[in-house]
Amino acid sequence: MTLRSLADIRKIVLHSAATPNGNNRWKIADINDWHRIRGFRRTAPGKRIRGGGNHGSVGYHRVIHCDGTAHLGRALEEVGAHCFGENSDSVGICLMGTDKFTPEQWVTLERQIDDVQYLVGAPLGVHGHYEFHDKKTDPNFDVWTYSNGGLKPMPDNIYIYEDEHE
Repeated sequence: MTLRSLADIRKIVLHSAATPNGNNRWKIADINDWHRIRGFRRTAPGKRIRGGGNHGSVGYHRVIHCDGTAHLGRALEEVGAHCFGENSDSVGICLMGTDKFTPEQWVTLERQIDDVQYLVGAPLGVHGHYEFHDKKTDPNFDVWTYSNGGLKPMPDNIYIYEDEHE
């Protein structure tokens, strides 16, 4: 496990999990399994630091389920495994879904961004994964417009529940 100071954090990188939009079946435990298969490891067995979740392979710092609940992956002091070449100074936040996120997710995302900036004690740039890697498209919305528009989602990226989900 590689640790850092909160003062080392300069940016937040947003991701999406490429799961069906609005489907709360997918959880952080699924991401843990996917990342474990890919060889992501955080801690030696039984070793945890304060503020980290119980999932030993998750590369993100926060994962937001479709119902709007936020789940801890890595502690902020842990270097992530979410954006190759950018992990040492970034926090990774992943939204379950692909390109449309529930109103609850948008509210939680704004709170998580505010919370991370508060804990770090500084304003941080908010970026999409796609900004750092040509072959990535996630989180599949214009993060610059979102970030510079007061953390308000664009209407095309809001998941509207269908009758069977209500």
